[in-house]
Amino acid sequence: MDLLVDIGNTRIKWALSAGGELTATQGQQSHHELIPSDLCSEMWGNLDRPGRVMVASVGASVLCRDVSDWIVKNWGLSPQFILPVEKGWDVTNGYVSPESLCVDRWLSLVAARKKWNNKAVFIADCGTAVTIDVLGPDGAHRGGLIVPGLSLMRESLIQRTAGIAMSVTDSPRDHALLAADTRSAVMGGTLYTLVSVLDRTIHDVGVEMNQSIYPVITGGDAMELQAL
Repeated sequence: MDLLVDIGNTRIKWALSAGGELTATQGQQSHHELIPSDLCSEMWGNLDRPGRVMVASVGASVLCRDVSDWIVKNWGLSPQFILPVEKGWDVTNGYVSPESLCVDRWLSLVAARKKWNNKAVFIADCGTAVTIDVLGPDGAHRGGLIVPGLSLMRESLIQRTAGIAMSVTDSPRDHALLAADTRSAVMGGTLYTLVSVLDRTIHDVGVEMNQSIYPVITGGDAMELQAL
């Protein structure tokens, strides 16, 4: 049994894998709520010792160190931190400096190649930031974009604009094109901003590549965006 760990900007997500398939044992936790040792104990304290621990991280290096220390102390294992490479798993990294591509984006490309082989794929990973990557039908990464996610845009408006008082954790209401109150205007405006970016980029990439693009949306805000 392998433990797969994804350390993001906001949450740690994890799952057990057996024979290359995910099991039902998995979870996630905000890493801003507990000190790392307590967080690890809460997530994995009741698990049997895994055969391997593999980590993909875009989180702070100090958090990665603390998580690694807990794994070594409690299981006697050295976790394997996944890193992007120039070429692997039939994917060619499109970055000038391949190692500078964030590992979550690299793994998304590898997964897309495996799942939608020989298709041009547009991947939008919608979390704290929204990353956009395009994979050609030949497995070549054509590059991508990074824009602020919904929470970052909303936090920026709240913190930098007088007269807007709301919580970014407010649940979105039913979407309307035009809002009749400030809260709905912020929620809808940021939502339509990202939807517009995705729609326009998918269109322009298809024109540039002169072929249809298979669109994939993932991440914590995927469902909210997918509605539009």
